[in-house]
Amino acid sequence: MDGLCGASGVDTEGVYSCKYGRTIMINLRRWLQGSRGYPVSIDEYHAGVINHEFGHFLGFAHTKCGGRGKPAPGHDDPDDRPGRVRAKRQPVRR
Repeated sequence: MDGLCGASGVDTEGVYSCKYGRTIMINLRRWLQGSRGYPVSIDEYHAGVINHEFGHFLGFAHTKCGGRGKPAPGHDDPDDRPGRVRAKRQPVRR
């Protein structure tokens, strides 16, 4: 997975998932173990990572944190917020 992601210009650092062409690549270690500091069950983590990467597939970029303790934005980067915003377990309804 790291090689395919790297070929599309994404350095996964052996940790992150990516989109490769028309394929969403999910990091196996994180799929099995979740992400340390991300306060949700493994099933909720699975739903979140699929929603997140599919958002990239649809062309959405990351959105910024609204402030400490506020709900996470619709397409946040979970690895960029430990302790700053509350984890979002479901996608945003519009």
